[in-house]
Amino acid sequence: MRQQSDPVDFAHRAIAKRYWTVTAVRAAVQVGFPSLAYTTGLTSLAHPELIIYGLEPGTAGSILNTVGHRIARAGGSLTAGERLSGFFDNDLDLVAIEALTTSDLRVANRVYGSVSAWQLVWPDSAGLYPWSAGYGIAKTVQPLAGLPAA
Repeated sequence: MRQQSDPVDFAHRAIAKRYWTVTAVRAAVQVGFPSLAYTTGLTSLAHPELIIYGLEPGTAGSILNTVGHRIARAGGSLTAGERLSGFFDNDLDLVAIEALTTSDLRVANRVYGSVSAWQLVWPDSAGLYPWSAGYGIAKTVQPLAGLPAA
């Protein structure tokens, strides 16, 4: 993914052309900040933005664009606890949770003032999610911006 000199201006232009854009942020391991990627523009389609933590930027961007296309084409929306399949070779699903904090979606917040978002959460290789006992990945890799559906 390329770096933009003015990400907010780029977002405005991308939204005008394609409805949304994806911003990816590489991890800053030395300060404990995970990699993340998020959309800006789904708010214009009356849908919360999407955010995903801990994946390589190209992979995260591909996932967000695929889910964004599903939302834009179908006019649909996600629901808490919804499972999204077809992203990983081992039949593991992403799970959508409502993000209770959206401060990491900096470009989206600058474009819209404030936004709501769904976090797409991925499992470890055993199929466990960060809220599961025995989850095998450090919590700092994929922090939770919200709580899983009951």
